[in-house]
Amino acid sequence: MKIQRKKILHLDYLLELSLDWNCINTAKEWIIQDSLDNIYDKKSIFCRALTKQRHRFIHYFIQLGFELDEVFFHQKFNSFAARNYNKNNKRYKEFLKILYTEEKRLYV
Repeated sequence: MKIQRKKILHLDYLLELSLDWNCINTAKEWIIQDSLDNIYDKKSIFCRALTKQRHRFIHYFIQLGFELDEVFFHQKFNSFAARNYNKNNKRYKEFLKILYTEEKRLYV
């Protein structure tokens, strides 16, 4: 079990590099291999693709079945998934904080 997790974490590192270098074909063929199961931290990887403006990666992830609502707003997995609009609602505040980092501002 630990070996499998370590392997997937290593694949995430390679996927981050392919995102940074904008190498979608390398990511498809050697890292992801048409399975979202080969991505350990889906939320982080998807946000990285968004902030780096890697549209082909985003499109590919969605084609593979990446479900935005499940990953970002599922109440069981995310503390900011509240749908009510009171003081505890951090849903979009946290999401925007992830997307609009200093790195993102440099691209605008």
